[in-house]
Amino acid sequence: MDAGAAFVASSIENQLGVRPEHVTAVLSGSGEEVFEAALADRTVLFKADRPSGPGRVVLEAWAHQRVRELGAPAPRVLATDLGRETYPRNFIIIEKIGGVPLSDADLEPGARRRLIRQAGWAIRAVHEIGIPGFGLLEENTYLRTAQVQGEFDSWEEFLNRLLDMALPRLRASGVISDAQAGRVEAVVAGHFDYYELGPVGHLLHGRFDPAHVLVDNGEIAGIVGFGDRCSGDPAWDLGGFLADNAAEIPFLLAGYDADKERAAVFEMTIPLYGGLRALLAAGRAHDGNRPTERAHLMAVAGSSLRFLEQPGVSAF
Repeated sequence: MDAGAAFVASSIENQLGVRPEHVTAVLSGSGEEVFEAALADRTVLFKADRPSGPGRVVLEAWAHQRVRELGAPAPRVLATDLGRETYPRNFIIIEKIGGVPLSDADLEPGARRRLIRQAGWAIRAVHEIGIPGFGLLEENTYLRTAQVQGEFDSWEEFLNRLLDMALPRLRASGVISDAQAGRVEAVVAGHFDYYELGPVGHLLHGRFDPAHVLVDNGEIAGIVGFGDRCSGDPAWDLGGFLADNAAEIPFLLAGYDADKERAAVFEMTIPLYGGLRALLAAGRAHDGNRPTERAHLMAVAGSSLRFLEQPGVSAF
């Protein structure tokens, strides 16, 4: 066990009263340091904020706990440490949920559709939690005031800020052209009627998609990876399934069981936000030198743009 892992093992022992048999660093694309630790009777994940960047893990633990209170499957939080006595940054310890991502599960079509409907029910429970403000939940505010809130006053403000930050980077890296960036801006501006959500948004997973839904023994074992938890429009989460397989969206919505008015709005907002999320993910695939993934995501984004520019048939 190297020095870093030994440091983590000591922190886990201090919190749980048992020393891990071994600790392994886990590659994480999020703004967290993640270690997997094997105990005698279970496996846990140790998540800590990185030395630089905004804090993430404390509100991730809060989201897990709130979601579980509403009956949705999510990791159980075993410890949250802000004292920095045994580790130099805030950290949490959560149980590792068994299973494989839905995106990787080898399933018969009927079984997969059933699980996607279950995932729709589970994410609906997450969205039942109201959060004042919009965008990424502010961890510093929570640590200072114990209030959970988004960083923007409106959903539209969040979307505009997101585009202001993302589009120049995507153009500069060659992921999109100036003309494509203009199309994105025009589509977002042309659907402003959908952005008025009032003063309170819905708790969002942030990166909800089949990769963050774990399946075990033919059932949904849990929704994981709440590091990008935010507040906003539920369609932002639901659009994450577009990049995997648009044809599966109806099964997700069947489990979500939205009323007729919301379902009609979803016909537009899921392609809109699914396209935006695919575009952002294409940028990450480009940065990670994953050309096949980038091409697929750009195709999803392009299909969404074309539908929104000339609606006429269902996007999914």
